[in-house]
Amino acid sequence: MAISLGKAVRPSLASDVQSGRTSVGGRYGAFQAIVTHSPHPLDLRFALWFLHRQLQPIMVLNPTYLAQRTRSSVNWQDARKRVLKSYREWLRASPEIQNMYSLNLPVSAIRTKIRQEFERHRYVNQLPVVDVLVSKSNIEYQETLNYWKQLSHVMKYFRVEEDPTAKLPKNFMSGFLEGRN
Repeated sequence: MAISLGKAVRPSLASDVQSGRTSVGGRYGAFQAIVTHSPHPLDLRFALWFLHRQLQPIMVLNPTYLAQRTRSSVNWQDARKRVLKSYREWLRASPEIQNMYSLNLPVSAIRTKIRQEFERHRYVNQLPVVDVLVSKSNIEYQETLNYWKQLSHVMKYFRVEEDPTAKLPKNFMSGFLEGRN
């Protein structure tokens, strides 16, 4: 019997684990101790999970993936070009964001929310403010696509869509008594 663990295949692993004869040693010493000294099936499942995690190919994290250099816009045409580039990147990444975070929203709803976020700042008329907003957008884009966010961080943008009755508290005290702070 062969078990495929990631990209590694160990033909004798299943029979060795079931019989308790496994001796992987070294880095897998904990695995050996679990398999040889415990007949409990949950421990066997944990041991298989542990070995599976150890043999998976390690994904190389590149923190500079999707990073963009922060810079100032030369003029309004340059700022407009940078904003449109950022907007298009977000729109193209919508299906990937939906798949990565397993969102129960259609891609069209994600794109609509992206448009709303960009439209919020449509009438900004100071060039340095536009530069800061573009930089923040790029940072947000990098964090989202590098999967540095959790589902709750992404879903905060869709709170109204998820719960139409949700509204911000009228004042601090009512929010505090509701359990929101």
